[in-house]
Amino acid sequence: MAHPAINAGVDLIAGLSISGVVATGAILQFVLPQGSGKVWTLWGLARHDWAAVHSVVSVVLIVVVGVHLAVHWRWIGEVLARRLGLQGHRPALFGGLIATCIAVVGAVIIAAALTRVVRPSAGCDEANLCPASADVAVAADVGGVFAARCVACHSSGNARGGVILEPVATIPPAVRDQIRQVLKSGTGPHHLEGNAAAVIQRWLDAP
Repeated sequence: MAHPAINAGVDLIAGLSISGVVATGAILQFVLPQGSGKVWTLWGLARHDWAAVHSVVSVVLIVVVGVHLAVHWRWIGEVLARRLGLQGHRPALFGGLIATCIAVVGAVIIAAALTRVVRPSAGCDEANLCPASADVAVAADVGGVFAARCVACHSSGNARGGVILEPVATIPPAVRDQIRQVLKSGTGPHHLEGNAAAVIQRWLDAP
């Protein structure tokens, strides 16, 4: 059995890691949802920054769980051997086998968490729409502006004036022209200024 101080340290780090995973997950889900891009930030961090924090904390949690299992592998083996009626076998060997399997699974999870998955481009046709802008980052940014300022009146469920601004990839050229006119007018319910207007203009000007 591990020293009580080691157990306390591992449990403390595990508890903090679990809290961090839950907190950053809630931020990504509710505070900075998908599409917010770099327009909205929380404490100076954009969505992709919080996603990186979430990944790091998740890896720390996996490592801590692995350490916990490694520290208690003999006890785990003895308990499992007793429960499965394998007292005649060497519990230490049994526990070591289980710990090895868990370590392999953990290594695969860590590798997957640290690897950037790139989805290959499928081309542009009527069945597979391309983004309105070739710059995916700009499209993500303008999607955040539309989500916060526009889709309440211009979504598939409430298309005021027949204009739908989600998803950004499906916005036709005619609607883009209407958006240009809205930016030029600068008045009425469509009044946009500052960073929001700059993001939309950058999206309109993109090839």
